[in-house]
Amino acid sequence: RQRALLWGILLAAWEAVWGQLRYSVPEELPKGSFVGDVVKDLGLQLPALGDRGVRIVSESRNQFLALNGKTGYLVTAERIDREQLCRLVEKCVLRCELIVDGEMKFYEIEVEITDINDNAPSFAEAEIELRISEMTAPGARFPLTEAHDPDAGRNSLQSYELSGDEHFSLAVQAGPGGDQRPELVLAKALDREGGGSEYTVRVPEDVPVGSVLVTVTATDADEGLYGHVKYSLKKVSDMASDIFHLDSETGAITLLRSLDFEEGNYYELEVQAHDGGGLFDTSKATITITDVNDNVPEI
Repeated sequence: RQRALLWGILLAAWEAVWGQLRYSVPEELPKGSFVGDVVKDLGLQLPALGDRGVRIVSESRNQFLALNGKTGYLVTAERIDREQLCRLVEKCVLRCELIVDGEMKFYEIEVEITDINDNAPSFAEAEIELRISEMTAPGARFPLTEAHDPDAGRNSLQSYELSGDEHFSLAVQAGPGGDQRPELVLAKALDREGGGSEYTVRVPEDVPVGSVLVTVTATDADEGLYGHVKYSLKKVSDMASDIFHLDSETGAITLLRSLDFEEGNYYELEVQAHDGGGLFDTSKATITITDVNDNVPEI
């Protein structure tokens, strides 16, 4: 009975919490950074504590916090990475106790480690490949993998942006847990045979007749008759039609007669490429004539 009573008294004494402190500091502070003035906040006397001795006991395996014996400040014992310490926990808290040697007194201390924006969002794969039929109707949606950002709150992933192609747009759906799920949306019909390139060439006015000035090239992924491409001029002025010739089989534009810079120095030809199935695409060929010293001064 006496032993049980003694244990009860000791347990009651140790369970009495003499004080409790809460602090908050951002992650990634250098070693030795100030966390809180423990001695002052608990109303303790630093000289008296120095005689008895005090120590910090942490609940975690690593000692992230320490007490500066000269100042009574609670400081960081090492650099703290919130994402590494509390990977799956929204609120990251370090708990420790300040124990005064020689007395049955301890003080609970909680330090919340707040997040800083020290991580960029990233995808598990830098590149993904989607196979989409050219017959797919606009409006079709294709789920994309989500990006991951270890940071929390405002510092975590906020939005997605899409750049680089007029055929697609980006939609973001909210998941059951509030996560953002990106989707690729087909905004414009696809045509794998489509072209639409523009050709620009500069030639001197004394270029020989019969010269090939530029060649328009179209490709067609179909086979047989449907893949055979022919070329024609869709829109051309009467003057240009007398000067230039388009080869319907090769797309080569050749010079029919001599050029004269003073007569005309800029021509724009609209070329149409069509296959055996009646499908076509158009392109523009711009020919600029440069002047040469072919006229003598007249008095």
